[in-house]
Amino acid sequence: MEYDNQNKRIFVRQSWLGDALMCPERARLGLIHPERRGASDATIMGTAVHSGIEKFLNTEQMDFSEVVATSVREWNKLSEEPHKKSSGINPAEAPRLIEAMTLGFMEVIAPSVERGGKTEMKFTSPTGLSVDGYDVFLKGTMDYVAPSGVIWDWKTAKRAYNQKDKQAHSVQASVYAMAVGEMGLCPDPNNVDFRFGIMMRLPVAKAQIVPVIRTAEHRNWLRDQIESVVIMAHRLTLDTPWLKNDQGNLCSPKWCDHWANCKGAFIASVDDE
Repeated sequence: MEYDNQNKRIFVRQSWLGDALMCPERARLGLIHPERRGASDATIMGTAVHSGIEKFLNTEQMDFSEVVATSVREWNKLSEEPHKKSSGINPAEAPRLIEAMTLGFMEVIAPSVERGGKTEMKFTSPTGLSVDGYDVFLKGTMDYVAPSGVIWDWKTAKRAYNQKDKQAHSVQASVYAMAVGEMGLCPDPNNVDFRFGIMMRLPVAKAQIVPVIRTAEHRNWLRDQIESVVIMAHRLTLDTPWLKNDQGNLCSPKWCDHWANCKGAFIASVDDE
C-alpha cells in the first residue's frame, strides 16, 4: 500500500493485498521493512525465465536456443547478486532447469498465446472506493495482455497448480481483471479471461495452462475486500500491530521474511517440520 498525500490517493498492489488477506501483520511488516523481502534462488530463476519469454513475445522471429540463452544470461547475472538459497536449487543445474522450463513454455503454453500484445504492462486503475478522503487505486505490472484482452501471468513452480483453487481464491486474477476492465482492454469486463502459464522447475519439460474467469460478481467482492483492508490499514496505521495469522503452512521461516520478528520470536522451531 502506497500513499500520495498530495493528491489524496492510496495505491494497492495485488501482492500486498494477498499478504494482507493471508496475514495482516505480514503486510504491515512488509511496508515497514521492505529490505527483508530479498530475492531467493527460486525467484531469480523465475525472473530469468520471464526475461526469455518477454524477449520471445517482443521479437518477430526467435528460435528456442535464443530464448534459452536469454534466460541463462539473466540467471548468470542475477545469481551473482545476494539472494537466499531457500529452494535447494543446485546452481550447476540451473541452465538445465531453465532449458526444460523454456521448452515447456514453447511446447505447451506459447501455441495458445496470441502475439502482438503488451508485455510487462504497468497500470494504475481506479477502484471507485474512497476511504477517509483518499481515493483508492490498483497499481502493478502484468506479464502480458493479449490484443484480445486475455491476461497472462508466467509462473515457475515446483509443482502443478490446482485450477479449482485458483478459480476460487486467486487475488492476482481478480485485481488484474478489474484493472483490464477499467482500462477497456478486454471485450467484456464482466467476463475476463485470465490464464496462468506455469512451468515446473524440473529437469524435464512440464508445463500447464490454468484458466481463471473473473465476472462482475468477483469484481464486486474484490472491491469489498479492498475496502475492508484499506480501512483497517489506514485507521490502525503502521504503528499499531495488526492481526497475526499463523493458520497455514506459509507461516514459517521458509515462506515469511518476518518470521523471526513475529511467531519465530516466541517459537524457535517450526511445529510442522
